[in-house]
Amino acid sequence: MLTVIDKLKAIGLSYVKMYDVINSQIRGIIRNDTKNLAGIYCWENKLNNNAYVGRSKNLCERLMDYFTPSTVKYAAEVQ
Repeated sequence: MLTVIDKLKAIGLSYVKMYDVINSQIRGIIRNDTKNLAGIYCWENKLNNNAYVGRSKNLCERLMDYFTPSTVKYAAEVQ
């Protein structure tokens, strides 16, 4: 079964950065990588290959909304 990333590559889209894990350290890395950038992001559920695609004029702010301490704690608990 193709992953979402495989499907995006197949139609000629690429990604600049991919984060494979969710933990408290990734928050700072994402903040540095996305500061002052607009763009499109994609979350993929690796258990069922469902995906969510969104966009933002301020990627840093939007992605930090996803990576609140409670979200990161929950993701670590379910892995």
